[in-house]
Amino acid sequence: ETSTQIMDLLKEVAKEKLVIMVTHNPELANDYSTRIIKLKDGIITDDSNPYDGNENTKEALKNALSKDYICGVELDIRLTKDNKFVIHHNSSYVYLGIRKFIKNTKYKDIVNDNLGNLDKPRYISGLEEFLSNIKTEKIILLEIKHEIGNYDIIIDELDRIVNKYNKLNIWICSFNYNLVNEMTSKSKCNVGVIISDIINKKKDINRFNFISLSKNSFNDIKTDKIKIVWTVNKKSDLKRFKEADYIITDKAYLFV
Repeated sequence: ETSTQIMDLLKEVAKEKLVIMVTHNPELANDYSTRIIKLKDGIITDDSNPYDGNENTKEALKNALSKDYICGVELDIRLTKDNKFVIHHNSSYVYLGIRKFIKNTKYKDIVNDNLGNLDKPRYISGLEEFLSNIKTEKIILLEIKHEIGNYDIIIDELDRIVNKYNKLNIWICSFNYNLVNEMTSKSKCNVGVIISDIINKKKDINRFNFISLSKNSFNDIKTDKIKIVWTVNKKSDLKRFKEADYIITDKAYLFV
């Protein structure tokens, strides 16, 4: 009875937050969970709802753009060894048991590595491969992921892409303040800086067309710039961020 009461409480909490629980009681897990991962000796032996890796795939992005209630998509981009952009959140990926870092791997190898299986293949998309296959007036927000090194290469390549796909509404942002700050004087598209609770919070934002803010930093930044707030996944948050021009969410269907 006590276990059931605890699970009922956790079920309520799970409406607002992710709850991860370890248990040796399979009956309880079956009754309450939305996903069960079984382990034996530290090895995953079963997953009732495995992650399919669709985020940042061209299929997921094109599907999002097809929705009337979505005004744009945000995608993470990284530079390959031969200075081409691919769409991928993490700095690396695992292929055939080998971890490969995007910055150390050539474009052709990355886009040809099947990260799924024969029945359900999944590939990392090239940025231009995606852009060349869409026609939309919606916002295409490119987040440059923590790139360091030669800014000129990054800026020149993005400038070439923006010019080539000038009929698309491309916006660019990054946590890398120095990079996007330099881009403001060179890029022909909207350029913004990402601000979190601790990153870039005290930096000068006057040169940017927009700013992308974490939920906790949103009310601390006073500006007349376009304001985007990210990771808004609860409908109840809308009142809190009513002054935002746009929100970034993984659950757009909740706000319809």
